[in-house]
Amino acid sequence: MDRRAFLAGAAAAPLVFGLEDLLAQDEKDPKVADWWPAALKRMKDTDRYGVVLVAPDEERARQQVGLALHRILTDDPAAAHQLFVEAVFVCMTPALADGRVRTARGKENRILLAPDGKRVAADSMAWPGVRKDGATVGSLEETVESLRKFLHGEKDERLAEHAARVEKRLPEAARSAIASLDAEDFEERASATTVLAKHAADLVPYLIHLSARDAALERRWRAAAAVKQVFQAGDPAKPGPRLPFGCAQHREHFDPCPGCGLGFAPEGTRHFLRFLAS
Repeated sequence: MDRRAFLAGAAAAPLVFGLEDLLAQDEKDPKVADWWPAALKRMKDTDRYGVVLVAPDEERARQQVGLALHRILTDDPAAAHQLFVEAVFVCMTPALADGRVRTARGKENRILLAPDGKRVAADSMAWPGVRKDGATVGSLEETVESLRKFLHGEKDERLAEHAARVEKRLPEAARSAIASLDAEDFEERASATTVLAKHAADLVPYLIHLSARDAALERRWRAAAAVKQVFQAGDPAKPGPRLPFGCAQHREHFDPCPGCGLGFAPEGTRHFLRFLAS
C-alpha cells in the first residue's frame, strides 16, 4: 500500500488503520517463551487475580478487540484503569489459550484465574465494534462494566473478599495513613497521602473497595487517586497495568506525503499492540 492510500485510510478511520496485526500472532517474531510463566508469577507474588482475554479468530473482529483495548489503556476511563491495576491482564491467541486456560477448541474468550493460577470463572463477552452493515455495537463503558463484574463478581463479592484479605496484612504505617486521609488538618492529610502512595501498589484491591464503600468522601477520593497514580506509574512498554502480558507495543513511522509534504498520519494511528508468540 502506498502513502496516499494509507493517508486516505487514516483519515477515514483514525486509530483503526494499521491495526491489522493488532492482537494477531506474528510468526516472524522471535518466540517469547517466558511471558506466560511471568504472568503467573506476578499473580502469585502480588496476590492478584488474572484475567485472560482470548482474541477472536476472524481478522476484522481482532481489529475491533484491539481498538477497544487500545482505547481502554490510552483514554482516561478511571474505572477501566483500576481494573488493569487490580488484576494481571493477559492476552492470548486462540491457539495459545487452548490447553493452557481452556480446553482445545473451547469457546470462552475470557477466563478468570485465582492468584494461584486456578481457574475461577470463564465466559464469552462481547466487544464493542462495528458490524459489516456499519452499525455500532456496544460501547467502551459497557465493556468496562462487563469486565468489572467479571472480576469483582455480580455483587462485588470477590472484590470484598480480596479487600478483606489485603486489609489483614496492612502495614501499620499504611493503616495509620488511611485513617488520616480525611483529617481536618491539611498537612496531616497531605502527609497521609504521601505515605499511602508508597504502599498503594500492594493495596490496590483494598483501596478500590475503600474508594467505593467508605463513609468519608475524602478517603474515597484519595484512595481512588492513589490507585490512579499506580496506573500512571506503569511503563506502557512493559507488561503490567498499562500493557497486558502477551502483547507488545509497536509504533510505525511514516513520512509526509512525498507529493506535497503536507500529509500527516494522526498520532493514534501509529500505535498498536500485537500478540507475542509463545
